[in-house]
Amino acid sequence: MSDIGQLSVLVICTGVEEGLSAPISFDPIAHQISAFSHGSHGETAVETALDTAVDFVMGLEEREVAAFGLRPDSVVSTRGLEDGCFPTRVGPVGR
Repeated sequence: MSDIGQLSVLVICTGVEEGLSAPISFDPIAHQISAFSHGSHGETAVETALDTAVDFVMGLEEREVAAFGLRPDSVVSTRGLEDGCFPTRVGPVGR
């Protein structure tokens, strides 16, 4: 395949939308969906090209950041980490 962006992928919406700024809708990419399926538990799956799927998911992320800011807040979520993720050494090196 010369263009991986045209690879066919599934985007699945579970139906769980609690805590989102708005419901998830596939309307923005409706013209780029090649297959559509509703599940018995409220989930929806669409088949589309990888580049369309990535743009769609990134758009959802941008929408949520615009509505709520970064979650979790990167400053708050990394408080207490010493130097990234390694614990402070106890005692001299090599002992």
